Amino acid sequence: MAKAMSKAVKYPVLEVFRDKETMKKYPVGSEYETDDADRAAYLQEFGYVGKPQEEASQGEPPKDDKTNDPNATPPKGDKTDDPNVTPAKDSDNTNGAKAKE
Repeated sequence: MAKAMSKAVKYPVLEVFRDKETMKKYPVGSEYETDDADRAAYLQEFGYVGKPQEEASQGEPPKDDKTNDPNATPPKGDKTDDPNVTPAKDSDNTNGAKAKE
């Protein structure tokens, strides 16, 4: 018998990243779609993507990251220490301008 194909699952992007496998840039608010559960779990572990949309829509609504929750951990800076994700660069801006500091 043939192995059943996994269904692609969509994950909300929580942190800008460039996928090392496809080299596609994913901005915050976009969706990351994959059928590789291990890859998705890895990206979730490092905070790049959230829970799958099917899971997030069931039960309680997703938490807004910008709430004044005293127990919330502040967002981390540049994740260049993660060897499996290429961080976005200033030169990746869509208008070609560098970000003002």
